[in-house]
Amino acid sequence: MLSGVTVHILTTTGPATIQRIREEDSNVASVICLDGRAEALPVSPAYDAFVRKPIGIVEKLTGHDAYRMDISARVDEGRSWQLAAYIAHVALLKATAPDLHIFATGEVDDALSVRAVAHIAEKLQALSIFLETNDIPRDQAVIFIPAANENILLNHDGITVHAVTAVSDALQVIGPDDVIQPSEKLSRNNEIQTSGRGVGWAKWAVLLSIIGLLFWFGANFARWQALSDQGRAFELEEAINNPSNVVASLRSSVFRKWLSFRKPVDDYLKFDGTISIAANVGACMTPEVVSRGPITETFKSHATVCEIEMSAYVADPSLKVVGRMAYWPTGLGASERAMRTMRGHNKPTGRTWNLAFMEVPEPGAVVRLITITGRSVIQGPQPWFQDLLRATLESPAFTAARQRIEMLGYSVAVKDWHRK
Repeated sequence: MLSGVTVHILTTTGPATIQRIREEDSNVASVICLDGRAEALPVSPAYDAFVRKPIGIVEKLTGHDAYRMDISARVDEGRSWQLAAYIAHVALLKATAPDLHIFATGEVDDALSVRAVAHIAEKLQALSIFLETNDIPRDQAVIFIPAANENILLNHDGITVHAVTAVSDALQVIGPDDVIQPSEKLSRNNEIQTSGRGVGWAKWAVLLSIIGLLFWFGANFARWQALSDQGRAFELEEAINNPSNVVASLRSSVFRKWLSFRKPVDDYLKFDGTISIAANVGACMTPEVVSRGPITETFKSHATVCEIEMSAYVADPSLKVVGRMAYWPTGLGASERAMRTMRGHNKPTGRTWNLAFMEVPEPGAVVRLITITGRSVIQGPQPWFQDLLRATLESPAFTAARQRIEMLGYSVAVKDWHRK
């Protein structure tokens, strides 16, 4: 609630309500988080650019350059959230405003003009579904759509639709005259919240001191957390491994401890798999004579191995599993590169790797599966895989590579298959 105004971002999957906006320390990047969780959405870098000068326009309005915005549902990487976000920042500065639900979509440029966006019809259809299950008075709601979009109706499900060409058109609805100037903001609470009793100045002083201490100690935490949530593990590693001074080193150590708490532990991951065998290579091409059974760590039979399949899965839907399977026909790490390396196939609860042997494995062959499980899927460079896939489990190279990724909040698991 923003001084009586509730702002919703129109999306194709339903409105995302802006729940709260909070000022953050200027040393950190602005983030958009999901429902109060410690999870920065991928759109956060775009929000930071939208806020911070010289590109951003929010800092020009508010005089501050870093915020955390919590929303009730995810938004994509586009720009159609910008109109709603800007209105929310304006409402945060207002002393009073009518009780109103604002549903908005539109891109806002540097001149505060509202530009056209895509999928208006889908967003309005999703809004209709939202209204069926949410008790929102139609006479206390308004919809803002860019005037540049065509075929705009004047009314949708009993709610007035305004086609706007500039932010000022939208602000006329909530009244622009009593916006608090940046110099006045120190005298009020900068969070979106429902009205309540005032807090004494002594309590505020204590609270502000604590917040100041947290900001001093927690500078860069939001940026590091955003990198972690986006799976940008290599960038995160570089950021926290190069502290500029003693204080930065302390902050880095604390954040590493936080990552250790996020790392999956105990029985987070389950494996299963099958092995397909036949009497000879030719028989592998005849499904009717191929035998299938559960895979074991070693295979000692004289039969021909046609194919193996391994699966890794998790019960916790918040965890993501990725990995690589590598085939070493003459032994683990015996050659410069594995004969084959596979990323596997994504499944609802994990991942599956299938390896049909073009050259059937002879005694000494090894198949290694490395899985990396965490709260996000790793994006970008992943240099640790080289040692994880080729080095023996007891080797310093494997240990270093494993520790390297686990220090970033992930858990590493290994499954080796040997042809004896």
